[in-house]
Amino acid sequence: MVYILKYTCYTNGDIKSLSEFEKLMELLGCQNADRDDSKMIEMYDRDTMFEHMKRKQLNDAIKNTTDEVTNKVTKEVTKDIAINMIKENMDIDLISKITGLSIEEINKLKKN
Repeated sequence: MVYILKYTCYTNGDIKSLSEFEKLMELLGCQNADRDDSKMIEMYDRDTMFEHMKRKQLNDAIKNTTDEVTNKVTKEVTKDIAINMIKENMDIDLISKITGLSIEEINKLKKN
């Protein structure tokens, strides 16, 4: 038999030399060292799945934060461009067409 514990493999001979193995098995909810391997594989799969889920959540959080920052910066840059166009006395309809800002947004920028 081979047991997989936190990416370390143990054979029956290795297990006999481990003094804490029984305590570990008890903590993991295993009855004894002679049970079938499906329980250990299930625990390994569960740990792997949890690690994958954590990694995915972290990557999603990073992506969402990056997207939010990118959108905010893009909006600020677009407003800066519109302000520069207003300073050059460009037509408001043309500014709206180029920047994608509404005429109302451009008029607010014009007032500031």
